[in-house]
Amino acid sequence: MNKIRSIDLDNPLLYILTMIITWIVVAGVFETVFADGNWTNAISQGIVGGLVFGVAMYYLIQYTGS
Repeated sequence: MNKIRSIDLDNPLLYILTMIITWIVVAGVFETVFADGNWTNAISQGIVGGLVFGVAMYYLIQYTGS
């Protein structure tokens, strides 16, 4: 059977880095498909969005017991 891969929530830096990379990829795709294709803008939006989302979700997961 295949094991389900999960992100180790005991390591906050790995979790936040994963969120930043995911957001950079998503922002890059949207920037390329729907906007003018400015990669600098996509990378900066991905870093900021991933950092904010990663920290908020890590906090919620750790301190709400979910």
